[in-house]
Amino acid sequence: MSESDAILLYSRADCPLCEEGLEKVEALARRYSLRVEKFDIGSDATLLEAHRDRVPVAVFLGKELGWGRLSGRGMERELRRALGG
Repeated sequence: MSESDAILLYSRADCPLCEEGLEKVEALARRYSLRVEKFDIGSDATLLEAHRDRVPVAVFLGKELGWGRLSGRGMERELRRALGG
């Protein structure tokens, strides 16, 4: 498995918006046969600096699919672009 088959989700503990976003990302990943890799920004100083006020953040192949209150439709549109369609 590689980064090309995973949606990366940057989030933090005790974040209701992150839990809601995780559900949307998991649903999207299932539709496109992708994995979800979840990263807690609180456990990594570099991630914390990069995403402090912007969680959750969903990323696929280095392209941001969305952040904050994640939209299933918006993320799917961006995912299709990233997949070349």
